[in-house]
Amino acid sequence: MEKNKKIIVLKAREFIYTMIFAALVILLIVTIVWMFSSKSETNEQADAVYQPGIYTAGVDIGSASLNVEVTVDACNITHVGLVNTDESITTMYPLIHTSLDEINAQLPNIQSPDELTFSSENQYTTVIIKQAIAAALEKAALK
Repeated sequence: MEKNKKIIVLKAREFIYTMIFAALVILLIVTIVWMFSSKSETNEQADAVYQPGIYTAGVDIGSASLNVEVTVDACNITHVGLVNTDESITTMYPLIHTSLDEINAQLPNIQSPDELTFSSENQYTTVIIKQAIAAALEKAALK
């Protein structure tokens, strides 16, 4: 039986260095996991401006009503469209679809509807849509 016994000799200095290195590696892994997990949650919560969803607002134009649908995520306006549009509105305001296309093209680059720019040819139409967007965003705002 005595022939099967093996004695392992470890130097104390090598053992201490190995334990310190292992502790540092574990500390580094825990720190990296903590940094990435907590930061992503707090950024999303801190940056949230709107309750995500689809909101509508109406603007009276003469005897007809223009219903604008605004889609928002937590931070941005993602899409603006028309809902239940009367033929009389599209007849009286033929640039309404052109104005919506211009607004939707600008949405990825703006933070607020106040930053919308528009050409002089459809100025009145864009102002009407901008008022409806502002009304819809009041409903979407976090309180």
